[in-house]
Amino acid sequence: MAGCGDGDGGSGAPIDTETDDAGGDADADAGGDAGSDSDSDTDGDTDTDAFDCSAVPSAPLLIEQVDSAIAFHDVAFDNEGFLVGHDGYSSLFKTASNGSSGVFVPGFSWINGMDYLPGGDLIAATQNEGLSRITSLGTHWSIAPSLSGLYGVTVGPDGMVYAADDNSVYRVDPDTGDVETLIPSLSARVVEFTPDLTQMYIGAVGMGMIYVADLDDEFNLVGSPTVFVTLTDCSDMGGLGVDICGNLYVECHEFAELRRITPDGTVSVYHDWLDNEYGHGLEWGSGIAGWDDRSLYLPQPYNGNTVVRVQIGVPYRE
Repeated sequence: MAGCGDGDGGSGAPIDTETDDAGGDADADAGGDAGSDSDSDTDGDTDTDAFDCSAVPSAPLLIEQVDSAIAFHDVAFDNEGFLVGHDGYSSLFKTASNGSSGVFVPGFSWINGMDYLPGGDLIAATQNEGLSRITSLGTHWSIAPSLSGLYGVTVGPDGMVYAADDNSVYRVDPDTGDVETLIPSLSARVVEFTPDLTQMYIGAVGMGMIYVADLDDEFNLVGSPTVFVTLTDCSDMGGLGVDICGNLYVECHEFAELRRITPDGTVSVYHDWLDNEYGHGLEWGSGIAGWDDRSLYLPQPYNGNTVVRVQIGVPYRE
């Protein structure tokens, strides 16, 4: 939670979370054209074979606020066409791409990282329950109450939950709640996987280190993590993501910057925000109901707990 304060909370009436209302107009978007540049299939899958990695844009194609969206430290997209975020105070909210927004689940005083399981349940790092599992109906329970200080949460390609608490990386079985300390004592905050799934990136707080760890076919570590890059002026990163071409996007919120790192370790400032408009996590759009799957969506806790869309023109690693 380093570097994070209370933002201005959002408000809204309860939202109908049935699929028929997930986004209203399927062509509606957060600011006018989200999703229009995507090559997604109707189920949100990206036609990755058609993407030319030599044509990756050097800068964002568009940056805009997302109408009515509410988020604190992370966002997640469900399979019904909603963006899910916490208001920083008491509740999870759902927002459709046409701007309608409302309470999804009340009663959570603080939520950091979130990600969806393939079956549609949300996994969230909560202050109340540790690592929680939340159904589409809002029912929730703790699957790992001992993990009370988590920040980053990523559902891995193997369906397991990878979470970090500014110290260790844990692997949690979402069905049994079994917790394994995968990487101890690394100041780990956020994790991601390379497109070929043979390596894991680990973003660490304090010294701005991003580590890389080799993985076997069962996503176990091979050897020990090594330093991939050192971002000496990015000691407090809150988001990490990898595109289909292997480029790594890092949110550095103490300098209000979004960095991009190529697979060979070349670091650039991809975008520099002013004042409090920077993000605090990042997630690719789902490609469903107007959420562009070639854009990053970042929560803005110091800008009223809002959400900004950064159109990068490149799909997620999957």
